Amino acid sequence: MSFGVTTTEPETGGKGWWRVKTCNGPLTDVTPVIVPTVRLTVSNESMRVSGVRLYVLLPLAQMAIAGVLLRWSERFTALTHLQDMPGPDRAFVLCISINAPVFLLRALWFRHLSGWHDHALLIVVIGLLWFWVAFSIRSWQSRRAVGMFSWKPLRSAGDLLVTAVGALLGFVFVMNFPEVVIRIKYSRDFTDALWIGSEPALFLAWSIVLIFFFVRDFIHCIYSAKSGDIQLRPRIK
Repeated sequence: MSFGVTTTEPETGGKGWWRVKTCNGPLTDVTPVIVPTVRLTVSNESMRVSGVRLYVLLPLAQMAIAGVLLRWSERFTALTHLQDMPGPDRAFVLCISINAPVFLLRALWFRHLSGWHDHALLIVVIGLLWFWVAFSIRSWQSRRAVGMFSWKPLRSAGDLLVTAVGALLGFVFVMNFPEVVIRIKYSRDFTDALWIGSEPALFLAWSIVLIFFFVRDFIHCIYSAKSGDIQLRPRIK
């Protein structure tokens, strides 16, 4: 009597390989065949490539956007430097709003640098900011933890520092909110109102994100016994 039977079992000592036994004749005639589990290997490799792309593409994209906005800002300044009331430099304001934490760091050097020196350093810091954002995204995906130091005291201090930055950005939003409402009320059209409202909206978004995630991480670091096992580098699966 003949049967058509196929069974699978994991191959001992192999990674990603299964032993497939097929029988198309008598039950005593069983031939083992080894086939690779290609789907699992491709899946893991694609996730690894995705992580590398995030680390590289996100900072480069944000640096490119910042470069375009700063170039636009330079042209605006060149065209309006003789005017008494040229109006706001919207390109520069948008660049700072997208990268709001850098706005605070820029206060350390903008009085000592000018022109392309200021903009070049600004673009480099923006790239570092978004590399850290990508690092935190991958860390959250793998461990549900933000990208921060592994040593508990340093991690706690870092969480508090980033939380303070978020609180300061929220303070900037609150202090400028009444003025923004008035400017939106007397804006020329919807596009003008959108430009005016984008700056405080982005500051508020950064404030909420930083406070939420890093206060959460600080509480976890203090009250969880496993917080000391958190590694600095996220696992890229």
